[in-house]
Amino acid sequence: MSGTDSQKAFWSFEDIVRTKETIGSYVNGGIITIVWYPTNTSSSYYTHGGKIYLNQNSPASKSITVHEIAHNYMYNIYGSMPSTPSCSPHYMDSASSQGCAWVEGWANFLSLYVNFSPIFEYTGGSTVNLENTSSFASGDSVEGRVAGALWDMYDAANEGDDKYTFAFSSIYRAMYDSKVNTFSEYWTKWKALGYSTNAKDCIKQNSIIYS
Repeated sequence: MSGTDSQKAFWSFEDIVRTKETIGSYVNGGIITIVWYPTNTSSSYYTHGGKIYLNQNSPASKSITVHEIAHNYMYNIYGSMPSTPSCSPHYMDSASSQGCAWVEGWANFLSLYVNFSPIFEYTGGSTVNLENTSSFASGDSVEGRVAGALWDMYDAANEGDDKYTFAFSSIYRAMYDSKVNTFSEYWTKWKALGYSTNAKDCIKQNSIIYS
Protein backbone atom coordinates (compact mmCIF):
# COMPACT_ATOMS: atom_id res chain seq x y z
CA MET A 1 0.00 0.00 0.00
CA SER A 2 1.18 3.52 -0.74
CA GLY A 3 2.21 5.86 2.04
CA THR A 4 5.06 6.01 4.49
CA ASP A 5 4.66 4.86 8.08
CA SER A 6 4.47 8.49 9.19
CA GLN A 7 1.75 9.22 6.64
CA LYS A 8 -0.31 6.22 7.73
CA ALA A 9 -0.12 7.30 11.36
CA PHE A 10 -1.24 10.78 10.38
CA TRP A 11 -4.08 9.45 8.23
CA SER A 12 -5.44 7.52 11.23
CA PHE A 13 -5.44 10.67 13.33
CA GLU A 14 -7.03 12.58 10.46
CA ASP A 15 -9.86 10.02 10.34
CA ILE A 16 -10.63 10.68 14.01
CA VAL A 17 -10.80 14.40 13.28
CA ARG A 18 -12.89 13.97 10.12
CA THR A 19 -15.40 11.77 11.93
CA LYS A 20 -15.69 14.16 14.85
CA GLU A 21 -16.13 17.15 12.54
CA THR A 22 -18.85 15.33 10.58
CA ILE A 23 -20.94 13.66 13.29
CA GLY A 24 -19.49 15.00 16.54
CA SER A 25 -22.30 17.53 16.85
CA TYR A 26 -24.75 14.65 17.26
CA VAL A 27 -22.98 12.76 20.03
CA ASN A 28 -19.76 12.73 21.99
CA GLY A 29 -17.67 9.94 20.52
CA GLY A 30 -15.74 9.49 23.74
CA ILE A 31 -12.04 8.76 24.10
CA ILE A 32 -10.58 6.83 21.19
CA THR A 33 -7.19 5.13 21.18
CA ILE A 34 -5.82 3.78 17.92
CA VAL A 35 -3.20 1.04 18.13
CA TRP A 36 -1.28 0.73 14.89
CA TYR A 37 2.01 -0.93 14.06
CA PRO A 38 3.53 -0.95 10.57
CA THR A 39 4.18 -4.69 11.01
CA ASN A 40 0.68 -5.72 12.18
CA THR A 41 -0.80 -8.26 9.76
CA SER A 42 -3.93 -9.00 11.82
CA SER A 43 -7.37 -7.75 10.84
CA SER A 44 -8.58 -4.39 12.14
CA TYR A 45 -11.07 -4.49 15.00
CA TYR A 46 -12.66 -2.47 17.79
CA THR A 47 -12.68 -3.36 21.48
CA HIS A 48 -15.52 -2.01 23.62
CA GLY A 49 -14.55 1.14 25.45
CA GLY A 50 -12.53 3.00 22.87
CA LYS A 51 -9.53 1.04 21.58
CA ILE A 52 -9.11 0.37 17.87
CA TYR A 53 -6.50 -2.00 16.47
CA LEU A 54 -5.53 -1.43 12.85
CA ASN A 55 -3.90 -3.64 10.27
CA GLN A 56 -0.63 -2.29 8.88
CA ASN A 57 -2.38 -1.12 5.69
CA SER A 58 -5.77 -0.03 7.08
CA PRO A 59 -4.86 3.66 7.49
CA ALA A 60 -4.59 3.91 3.69
CA SER A 61 -8.33 3.12 3.45
CA LYS A 62 -10.77 6.02 3.80
CA SER A 63 -13.34 3.60 5.26
CA ILE A 64 -11.79 1.14 7.70
CA THR A 65 -10.68 3.49 10.48
CA VAL A 66 -13.91 5.51 10.28
CA HIS A 67 -15.91 2.26 10.44
CA GLU A 68 -14.13 1.27 13.65
CA ILE A 69 -14.52 4.78 15.11
CA ALA A 70 -18.26 4.52 14.36
CA HIS A 71 -18.40 1.48 16.66
CA ASN A 72 -17.02 3.64 19.46
CA TYR A 73 -19.69 6.27 18.81
CA MET A 74 -22.37 3.59 19.10
CA TYR A 75 -20.79 2.21 22.26
CA ASN A 76 -20.85 5.65 23.86
CA ILE A 77 -24.48 6.22 22.87
CA TYR A 78 -25.68 2.85 24.15
CA GLY A 79 -23.34 2.45 27.12
CA SER A 80 -22.62 -1.03 25.73
CA MET A 81 -22.92 -2.77 22.39
CA PRO A 82 -26.00 -4.60 21.08
CA SER A 83 -25.81 -8.37 20.92
CA THR A 84 -24.13 -9.52 17.69
CA PRO A 85 -24.56 -13.29 17.27
CA SER A 86 -22.90 -15.02 14.32
CA CYS A 87 -20.63 -12.02 13.78
CA SER A 88 -17.19 -13.60 13.73
CA PRO A 89 -16.44 -13.62 10.92
CA HIS A 90 -18.89 -11.29 9.17
CA TYR A 91 -19.06 -10.24 5.55
CA MET A 92 -20.59 -7.30 3.72
CA ASP A 93 -22.61 -9.41 1.28
CA SER A 94 -23.60 -12.41 3.44
CA ALA A 95 -26.24 -13.06 6.09
CA SER A 96 -25.15 -13.19 9.72
CA SER A 97 -27.72 -12.13 12.33
CA GLN A 98 -29.97 -9.10 12.66
CA GLY A 99 -27.83 -7.83 15.55
CA CYS A 100 -24.57 -8.22 13.67
CA ALA A 101 -26.01 -6.69 10.51
CA TRP A 102 -27.27 -3.68 12.47
CA VAL A 103 -24.02 -2.97 14.32
CA GLU A 104 -21.79 -3.51 11.29
CA GLY A 105 -24.23 -1.99 8.81
CA TRP A 106 -24.57 1.19 10.87
CA ALA A 107 -20.77 1.53 11.09
CA ASN A 108 -20.51 0.96 7.32
CA PHE A 109 -23.14 3.64 6.70
CA LEU A 110 -21.38 6.17 8.91
CA SER A 111 -18.16 5.64 6.97
CA LEU A 112 -20.10 6.39 3.76
CA TYR A 113 -21.59 9.50 5.32
CA VAL A 114 -18.26 10.80 6.62
CA ASN A 115 -16.70 10.24 3.18
CA PHE A 116 -19.84 11.42 1.35
CA SER A 117 -19.56 8.47 -1.01
CA PRO A 118 -21.28 5.07 -1.37
CA ILE A 119 -17.89 3.46 -1.98
CA PHE A 120 -16.55 1.38 0.92
CA GLU A 121 -12.81 0.73 0.68
CA TYR A 122 -11.33 -2.33 2.34
CA THR A 123 -7.83 -2.80 3.68
CA GLY A 124 -5.85 -3.75 0.61
CA GLY A 125 -7.60 -1.27 -1.67
CA SER A 126 -10.55 -3.28 -3.02
CA THR A 127 -13.90 -1.49 -2.94
CA VAL A 128 -17.62 -2.17 -2.94
CA ASN A 129 -20.31 0.26 -4.08
CA LEU A 130 -23.17 0.21 -1.56
CA GLU A 131 -25.33 2.18 -3.96
CA ASN A 132 -25.90 -1.21 -5.59
CA THR A 133 -26.33 -4.19 -3.25
CA SER A 134 -28.19 -6.38 -5.75
CA SER A 135 -25.58 -9.15 -5.69
CA PHE A 136 -25.76 -9.51 -1.90
CA ALA A 137 -27.81 -12.02 0.07
CA SER A 138 -31.23 -10.57 0.91
CA GLY A 139 -32.75 -9.17 4.07
CA ASP A 140 -31.93 -7.30 7.25
CA SER A 141 -29.43 -9.91 8.46
CA VAL A 142 -26.98 -8.69 5.78
CA GLU A 143 -24.82 -5.78 6.88
CA GLY A 144 -24.32 -4.48 3.33
CA ARG A 145 -28.08 -4.37 2.79
CA VAL A 146 -28.56 -2.42 6.04
CA ALA A 147 -25.80 0.02 5.11
CA GLY A 148 -27.18 0.37 1.59
CA ALA A 149 -30.69 1.00 2.91
CA LEU A 150 -29.49 3.76 5.24
CA TRP A 151 -27.42 5.29 2.44
CA ASP A 152 -30.43 5.24 0.08
CA MET A 153 -32.53 6.94 2.75
CA TYR A 154 -29.91 9.68 2.91
CA ASP A 155 -28.53 10.19 -0.58
CA ALA A 156 -30.07 12.21 -3.39
CA ALA A 157 -29.19 9.72 -6.15
CA ASN A 158 -32.61 8.18 -6.67
CA GLU A 159 -33.13 5.00 -8.68
CA GLY A 160 -35.55 2.09 -8.72
CA ASP A 161 -37.64 2.11 -5.54
CA ASP A 162 -35.33 4.68 -3.98
CA LYS A 163 -37.16 7.93 -4.79
CA TYR A 164 -36.81 9.82 -1.51
CA THR A 165 -34.16 11.65 0.47
CA PHE A 166 -34.13 12.18 4.23
CA ALA A 167 -32.00 14.36 6.49
CA PHE A 168 -29.07 12.75 8.24
CA SER A 169 -30.28 14.34 11.49
CA SER A 170 -33.50 12.28 11.25
CA ILE A 171 -31.66 9.10 10.32
CA TYR A 172 -29.30 9.58 13.24
CA ARG A 173 -32.03 10.50 15.72
CA ALA A 174 -33.96 7.28 15.11
CA MET A 175 -30.87 5.40 16.34
CA TYR A 176 -29.79 7.84 19.03
CA ASP A 177 -33.20 8.14 20.73
CA SER A 178 -33.97 4.46 20.87
CA LYS A 179 -30.66 2.58 21.14
CA VAL A 180 -32.16 -0.19 19.00
CA ASN A 181 -30.64 -3.64 18.57
CA THR A 182 -31.69 -4.47 15.00
CA PHE A 183 -32.62 -2.66 11.82
CA SER A 184 -36.25 -3.79 12.16
CA GLU A 185 -36.35 -2.13 15.60
CA TYR A 186 -34.84 0.96 13.98
CA TRP A 187 -37.67 1.04 11.45
CA THR A 188 -40.25 0.79 14.23
CA LYS A 189 -38.60 3.75 15.97
CA TRP A 190 -38.45 5.71 12.70
CA LYS A 191 -42.21 5.42 12.35
CA ALA A 192 -42.84 6.16 16.04
CA LEU A 193 -40.99 9.45 15.62
CA GLY A 194 -43.46 10.39 12.89
CA TYR A 195 -40.96 10.25 10.04
CA SER A 196 -42.24 9.43 6.56
CA THR A 197 -43.00 5.79 5.81
CA ASN A 198 -41.92 6.54 2.22
CA ALA A 199 -38.51 5.55 3.54
CA LYS A 200 -39.66 1.95 3.19
CA ASP A 201 -39.10 2.30 -0.57
CA CYS A 202 -35.46 3.30 -0.05
CA ILE A 203 -35.13 0.26 2.20
CA LYS A 204 -36.91 -1.98 -0.32
CA GLN A 205 -34.28 -0.98 -2.89
CA ASN A 206 -31.98 -3.11 -0.73
CA SER A 207 -34.26 -6.16 -0.58
CA ILE A 208 -35.50 -5.36 2.95
CA ILE A 209 -39.29 -5.33 2.98
CA TYR A 210 -40.98 -3.37 5.78
CA SER A 211 -44.54 -2.04 6.06
